[in-house]
Amino acid sequence: MTVSVIISVIYDLMFILPLSLAAASAVYPFVPGVSEAVWLLAIVSASVILVLLRHLKLRERLLLAGIVVTAFAAVIFYQGSGERLKFLSSHVWAVKDVGIALACFTVCVISSRFRILRTVIAAAGLIMLPASLFFGNRLGKLCVCSIFAYVLIVLIDEVHNRSDKEGNTDIHSHLVFTAPFLLAAFVVIAAVKIPGRPYGWGFVKAAASSVQSTIARISDMISGIDRDSDAPFIGFSDRGNLSGRLRGSGYTVMDLTSSAQGEPILYLSGRVFESFDGHEWTDTDTDNDTVTENDEGTQADDVLFDTLVTLSACIDASDDLLLSDVARSVKLTVDQKSISDDGTFIPPKSIPPEYDAIRAGDDRQVRYYRINMASPAFTDLCENGHIVTPESLEAAVLESDLEKDSAAERDDINTRYEKYKAYDLRMHDKYMPETVISDKLRAYIDEMLSGCGSDLEKLLRIEGLLRSFEYSDNPGPLPENIAGPSQYLDHFIFEKKSGYCSYYATAFVLLARAYGIPARYVQGYRVEMRDKLHVPVSSADAHAWPEAYLSGIGWVTFEPTPGIEGMLDTSGWKIHGNMSSYPVSAGKDEKISDAADDDTAEPDAVAKRFNINWRRIAVPVLFGAVFTGLLFLADALLKRRRYNMLSEHGKALWHCRQNMQLLRKKGYPRLANETLSEYEKRLGDTLGPEITGFISTYEKLLYSLPGSVRDTETDAIAASYTAIKKTLKRKRYSHHI
Repeated sequence: MTVSVIISVIYDLMFILPLSLAAASAVYPFVPGVSEAVWLLAIVSASVILVLLRHLKLRERLLLAGIVVTAFAAVIFYQGSGERLKFLSSHVWAVKDVGIALACFTVCVISSRFRILRTVIAAAGLIMLPASLFFGNRLGKLCVCSIFAYVLIVLIDEVHNRSDKEGNTDIHSHLVFTAPFLLAAFVVIAAVKIPGRPYGWGFVKAAASSVQSTIARISDMISGIDRDSDAPFIGFSDRGNLSGRLRGSGYTVMDLTSSAQGEPILYLSGRVFESFDGHEWTDTDTDNDTVTENDEGTQADDVLFDTLVTLSACIDASDDLLLSDVARSVKLTVDQKSISDDGTFIPPKSIPPEYDAIRAGDDRQVRYYRINMASPAFTDLCENGHIVTPESLEAAVLESDLEKDSAAERDDINTRYEKYKAYDLRMHDKYMPETVISDKLRAYIDEMLSGCGSDLEKLLRIEGLLRSFEYSDNPGPLPENIAGPSQYLDHFIFEKKSGYCSYYATAFVLLARAYGIPARYVQGYRVEMRDKLHVPVSSADAHAWPEAYLSGIGWVTFEPTPGIEGMLDTSGWKIHGNMSSYPVSAGKDEKISDAADDDTAEPDAVAKRFNINWRRIAVPVLFGAVFTGLLFLADALLKRRRYNMLSEHGKALWHCRQNMQLLRKKGYPRLANETLSEYEKRLGDTLGPEITGFISTYEKLLYSLPGSVRDTETDAIAASYTAIKKTLKRKRYSHHI
């Protein structure tokens, strides 16, 4: 391979590799069943092979094709006879990888002829970066680095192309000589670890929030909205009163950034209420911080125990599944924007952070568990019940890495279990007060719940009843004669049958309590993530919903508001199967052992591990050799056919060029600006005139008309090829002696 070919190969790779890596890293999240390293290595290998096939000579291309086919045959043949089809089906991703490499290669080949296309591609990449942030589609670090690398390479290439040069005017070599510096910069940037959290810019956020809040207040004054009145408005409120209509305007209150896609709906709890007087919800813990002290500890402890209870149930439910089929850990960053919403907003099943309520300009990270509520395993738990044991509670602590959290204190297992028992008793006492309903409503609900075998089934039927009503943001004021839960339920279920979320959440909680199930009224935000990683939250996303407490399971979110998808409708994902089909990591105190690690393994079994199956090696190599040989044979036949079709003049020229090429390969090339006569004289002094005699014939052929060559001259030129080889071989041999 000559220097010019090497420069051309590197030049093409400088454009193709960044483009291929950017495309491959962007597509990788949608390609299951392969590690990212293998995926990227395959795309790089395919790109290099395609570039080599473009620049190598025909024989070298055939040899490279033979090597690739041999390697492929070896991999396939190495699989057992019954495993080959399965192996191919599990590696379909490789076809996609090659397709991406081929598409990028084609684009780069076209752009090498139409340079404006490179500029268009670079501009599209720069536009895609902010667009992905705007739409919440987070790109991988490698993708971003590759896009910037491609843009930088195009910029350098354009500068070289448009600048005046002296001496070496080859644009390709100028760009290739910058490759080591570009590669070093790319490696350094790709290796630098991304900070877990971006710079806060707290003073900027606080100023922006102050301006936003001022604008919101002025807007409310103009529209006549009084946020201190009893009328609920669009946005979070720490009050639990029901009124005739919703009013207000939407504004951004926070930004959410999730570490994982897949969450369609996310509920952020801001305030929990326990008592209802017919018109308003109240709570004995009047401070809405998650660290508020209660009779047995803090609200943060309650949040933590709810998470551990649910996680322990998921661990017990995953006997035949991967734990990730039932529960997945997610990190959520909450970036507060508006001081109008004052509270700590966390999703269900969180590991509570160790801080007070979030203020405007703050951003905090919370870790929570997304539960696959639609999975049969979790449904069975809810229907059949689950008993938390000291062992299952400790397993949940270990699984959640709770000891690594600064908010968690180290307790021994018995102390922690006693705290859980106190928590469970407190949830029943606090959120299941005696709730009396009218005989008419009792008879109606009894008939509706007839045949229910579990609390979950009862709750789902209650939810279904309420979802059959109508949604209205202006249901009108509640009658003054309503003096308690019973009167509210009769009015809402038998007469009104319409309202907004607060009305339906209230009815659900009261009905659940009336049938012996602890329930609570929650206000916060319902955010439609829709598989996005970054989502802004508007005050219009404020929502109220009920949660029911199932012993041994924890708090479960329901959605009785008509026209709104609930957690049980959207929180599921496809499970992978049982553990016999999918690898799982061993427990913290377990070890996976086999005969290879056992000192007592039989000698024959150990020896078999070092047995080499020569047939599996020889057959692919033989296949590759035969395939390569057939390619070379086809090449020789095609060349022979083309040679036979030449005229006598063309045949003589072909032989002369072969001789010139042989001399060049053997170290006797024609110098620049050297005529054929001068070349013949110089070589004649070194090799002898019998070797160089064909050069004068070659010069005559170049300037003579076709038809002036005799067969004997063609044969003499062809014979000189063999004479050159023998002479140069003899000369090299005598030189070594």
